[in-house]
Amino acid sequence: MSAALLYLLQANLILLLFAAGWLLLRRLTFFGLNRAYLLLALGVAALGPALPVVPAWWAPTQALAPVLAGRWLAAPAAVPAAAAATGFDWQTGLLVLYATGATALLARLLLQGLALRRLHRASRPAAHHGLAYREVSLATGPCSFWQAIYLNPNGLTPTELAAVLRHEQAHVRQWHTLDVLLSQLLSCLAWPNPAAWGLRRAVLTNLEYLADRHALRGGALSRRAYQLSLLRLAQAGAVPALTTSFLFSPLKTRILMLNQPPTPTGQAARYLLLAPLLALTLGMSTVLAPSAQAQTDAKAYYLDGQLSNKATVGQLNPLSIARIEVFRGDTARQLFHEGGKTAVITTVQNENSAAVRELAARIARFGAAPTPASAANATPISALPPAALAYITKNYPGHRLIGVTQMTLADQGPQYNAEIAIGRRPKHVLFDAQGQFVKEQ
Repeated sequence: MSAALLYLLQANLILLLFAAGWLLLRRLTFFGLNRAYLLLALGVAALGPALPVVPAWWAPTQALAPVLAGRWLAAPAAVPAAAAATGFDWQTGLLVLYATGATALLARLLLQGLALRRLHRASRPAAHHGLAYREVSLATGPCSFWQAIYLNPNGLTPTELAAVLRHEQAHVRQWHTLDVLLSQLLSCLAWPNPAAWGLRRAVLTNLEYLADRHALRGGALSRRAYQLSLLRLAQAGAVPALTTSFLFSPLKTRILMLNQPPTPTGQAARYLLLAPLLALTLGMSTVLAPSAQAQTDAKAYYLDGQLSNKATVGQLNPLSIARIEVFRGDTARQLFHEGGKTAVITTVQNENSAAVRELAARIARFGAAPTPASAANATPISALPPAALAYITKNYPGHRLIGVTQMTLADQGPQYNAEIAIGRRPKHVLFDAQGQFVKEQ
């Protein structure tokens, strides 16, 4: 699986886990802690998949992937032979579809920002009892964005105006716009995931709970008068997207929360119950990505063509690994003079380094033919000649085309070693430079 798809898969799974955890917290009146939990969910989903692999003592045990001694481990992008022959890459197709949806939603977000800018230009500074706001003449409901409050005071009683300003002032002072923008971006970038939209709704609703509580703090407004203001202004007019609004729905839920007794302090233990959720998300990359240490558990390690050790390999970011080779038994002894299993890990950054090429040539000399000089390089599947692709499609139906290695032999010229598999039984088929079948290994 490509690094981009792996990242998206992990990010969306993290969102699902945090959305499930939210079900335990949404009825609590610890609105500040709930805000921190929701922001943590957004941050972990965005950054968690990109974090390095967690230490080996935490990493869940993984089953050793089936390998063929002295051959390439299954490449991350396993493409069916029939698909490779027609040039269609399902992973690229999924990424294009995903990016198309995200781009459309981000474009809509940009248009909403432009509409908010027009509202700002159409407003003028005003104040009420020392509380600054921007007065608008349009039929717009009261709302706020960043450090500005927008409202049309016409038709509002002094009590209603005070309630609105105290509510919106809480949004401004507590920087609620940051939460709004982050949740909006999340829903755009994770648009196929219902958890992203659910968490966005949870973020917006919790911000209103915080602002409602702030507006009633100190006793300047009566609870009953505040709730009546909410009901009377419910139809005051639409508000621009990206803003926090006094009229945010569902009003029924907000009124119920206003009248709900404070949650007992002991209920805060629910947050501790969710601590394993964070640990699980941090370990998810170890489960889904090709961790070199977890998959091989070898006696000796070669990293980018150089002898390395288990500790260094264990700290690799899974997304940085281009491929893993595992050699065992006689193969390992003859190649590396090691009696046990030997793992050869190549990173994306150093895939074409001199040390990697030298080690690949050494492996090719042992695996292909005992020639005086040869060289082997991992090659994109698309580089395989069309004749070779057609041969695989015709003679190996149902097989996956896992990877291609180009070898230059001193006496035969360039050849392509195509690794194919059906189930867990890999095969190696050798083709010449024109794509003509040579032999099956």
